[in-house]
This record gives sequence, structure tokens and C-alpha cells, in this order.
Amino acid sequence: MTMLKIDFSPQQLSLLRSDHAGELGAVNIYKGILWCARDPAVVAFANCHLEVESKHLASVESLLIPKHRSTFSPLWVVAGRALGLMAVVGGKTFLFSTIASVEEFVVEHYKQQLPFFLELFKTF
Repeated sequence: MTMLKIDFSPQQLSLLRSDHAGELGAVNIYKGILWCARDPAVVAFANCHLEVESKHLASVESLLIPKHRSTFSPLWVVAGRALGLMAVVGGKTFLFSTIASVEEFVVEHYKQQLPFFLELFKTF
């Protein structure tokens, strides 16, 4: 994906850095699930979501030059993989409940960010 050149405010960069951390974590949740899942439905679910989250991560990375990305990237990789693994160990119901909780948090997180990025779009 091509790097886009947009002049973000410090606050927008901070929000995008947070988004980068979240997308990196999300990709690694699904990789953690795939490390140990044996249930075909769970594997199919994780593969489908890994593909989507990988696209999200690529999109955020196309907006942020490497020095503006999350400094703690290795932590988000480990945390995501651990959460994915623990979700599988907890069983199918626990796994889907965990993913639902994460997604509910993400929706609220993006709702809070929307006003800051609507300002940016007004400049185009």
C-alpha cells in the first residue's frame, strides 16, 4: 500500500498511533487463535477476521510513517497473541465473547475519534 502524505495535527497523530496499536493487536489476536485452534469453525472465523484486520493494519500503516507508529509494537504483538491463545483455551463461548467485547470497545473508540477526523476531511 502506498504511503499517503497528509498533514495530521499532533492530536490526530496520537489517535492514529493508538489505532495502529489496536490494529496490530487485532491481527495478533487472530494469529494467536490460529496457533492452537482445532475447531474448523473457529479456524475459519479467525482466518476471515485476520484477513480483514490485516487490511485495516495496512491502511493505518499507509497513513503513518514508521516513526509515528506505536513505539510499543512488540508488546501489542505479544499481548494479542496471548489473548488469542487464552481465548481458545477458554473454549468457544469464551472466545466469541472475548472477540465481541474487543469489537464493542473498538466501536466506542472510533466513535470518540470521529470528530477529530471530520475536521481533517473538511480541508480536502
